[in-house]
Amino acid sequence: MGDLRFVLIGCGRIGERHALLIQQYAKLIAVVDIIPDRAKHFSNIFQARNFDSLQAFLAEKLALDIAVICTPNGLHATQAIQCLEQGMDVIVEKPVALFKRDIDAIAVAMLKSGKQVFPIMQNRFNAAIIGIKNLLQEEILGTIYSFQINCFWNRPPAYYANSWHGDKELDGGILYTQLSHFIDMLTWFFGDCEEVKGYISKQSEKELDVEDTGVFILKYANGIIGSVNYTVNAEPKNVEGSFMLSTGKGTIKIGGTYLNRIEINTTPFVLDLPKTKENEYANYKGSGAYHEEVYQHLLKVYHSNGSYYTSLKEAEATIRTIEKMYLSAIACNPLKKI
Repeated sequence: MGDLRFVLIGCGRIGERHALLIQQYAKLIAVVDIIPDRAKHFSNIFQARNFDSLQAFLAEKLALDIAVICTPNGLHATQAIQCLEQGMDVIVEKPVALFKRDIDAIAVAMLKSGKQVFPIMQNRFNAAIIGIKNLLQEEILGTIYSFQINCFWNRPPAYYANSWHGDKELDGGILYTQLSHFIDMLTWFFGDCEEVKGYISKQSEKELDVEDTGVFILKYANGIIGSVNYTVNAEPKNVEGSFMLSTGKGTIKIGGTYLNRIEINTTPFVLDLPKTKENEYANYKGSGAYHEEVYQHLLKVYHSNGSYYTSLKEAEATIRTIEKMYLSAIACNPLKKI
């Protein structure tokens, strides 16, 4: 992958993580950000050309291989399609899009261009999650009784102030920005979600026009049921990010603040400890830091004709589930606060 030429679209904190990895494994040729000073800053650090809009970059018609999209959620689909149409493969940070219709449009653009889209769902490289996936595939856990996800995190007011975070059109909601890794995990484990019931609410005085708290019950096509409970109001910091699975062979709970500790395992099967490192941001911690594994896997795709670890189809299943969750919550509770 060392000879591959990249453009980075979005020079925020997650963009910096990508830029460092691109520099390590390939060539970063251009950076794009609507804040000119930020684009120039990245340009100076990574010795890349800088552009203050995607349109300005596309007008140059540079011969590049891969575009990496690290912009606000609501822009992902349109920008991915524009890059595909210009003949680039596309890496898209989560979520790939906010609506199924947008994923359908991306799929059409992929077909027309002959290019690929690589969704980022890096927590599939968490060793404990891989271990549970393997046990489920081998069908040796007995009856799956239920699952529970708890995500009690803290996002301070500064996270939302003067930011796209919490904006309905650009962010989409907590399920997209904070919970999509958890929902993707359920998709990977159980397949399609069939039915959802739940509530969302905005309890805090933070500057956001989406929910900050939610409770849901999910039923999957294979009959498995479980709950998802979340908030970004935990004080004074992230408290828990966990997944618990109750089965005929025992109970497994991956916990910690972000699925970084095996807290319970009463099954006869051994699970490896996941990595404990989390993504560090300015004033909060985010998801597991597995982006390097993503890029190492991408090397195999380009040099060994391997298949990518996830797909646009799986990303679509996750987005469909989130759409169902929000539609269910709106039907149950219109939430005048939002």
